[in-house]
Amino acid sequence: MEIEALTRKLHELKEKQKQIETAWRKTGNREFLEFMVELLPRALQAERCSIFINNPEDNNVWIQCGTGLQEKQISVPKDSSIVGKVIASGEIIIENNLANQVGAHDTVAFKTGFTAKSTICVPVVGKKSQQVSGAIQVLNKLNSESAFSQTDVDVVIKLAHHLQVNIENICQRQEMANIAEEIGKKVALIEAKLQSLTRSIPS
Repeated sequence: MEIEALTRKLHELKEKQKQIETAWRKTGNREFLEFMVELLPRALQAERCSIFINNPEDNNVWIQCGTGLQEKQISVPKDSSIVGKVIASGEIIIENNLANQVGAHDTVAFKTGFTAKSTICVPVVGKKSQQVSGAIQVLNKLNSESAFSQTDVDVVIKLAHHLQVNIENICQRQEMANIAEEIGKKVALIEAKLQSLTRSIPS
C-alpha cells in the first residue's frame, strides 16, 4: 500500500479512535446520580454527599458528582484519604471527629473552602465484577451536636446497592477511556513517522 493510502487509512483510524474515546468517557445516567446526591443529605440531615469513582490506572479516586462540585473537580489519593481507604479495603468508615485529624480532607478544604467535620463513607461493589468500583461519602450532620449513626450507615448501604450498576459502568468506561488514550498516543506516533517518511521521499 502506498504511503498516501496508509496516511489516509491512519487518519480514518484516528478519527474513529476519537469517537470511541468520546463515547467511553460519557457517564451513565448522570441525572439519576445527581438526584441521589441531592436527596441523600436531606434524608440524613447532612450537608453534602459525593460519589467517587476508582481510577484503575493510578493511585487516585475522583469525584463523579457531588454537592456543589463538578465531575473530576476533586481527586484524592487512595492511601491518605478516607474515600481512598474505603475503596482500597472495601470497608465502611464512619468518623465523627474529622476536625481533630489530619488527612486529604484538609487539602480538599483548602481547595474548595468546605471543611469536613464528620463523615460516612461506603464502598460500592460492582455487581458483575465484585470489585470495589467507587464509594459514596456523606459529610457533616447539620446539627453539630449530632453524630452519624448506624441507621445512617444502613441508608447509605442501601443506596450503594442501588447504584452498583451505574458506578461499575462508569469505572469500566474510565478504564476503556484510558486504553483509548494509549491507543491514540500510539496512532499519533505512527502518523508522525509516516509524515517523516513522506517528507524524505523525493517528489
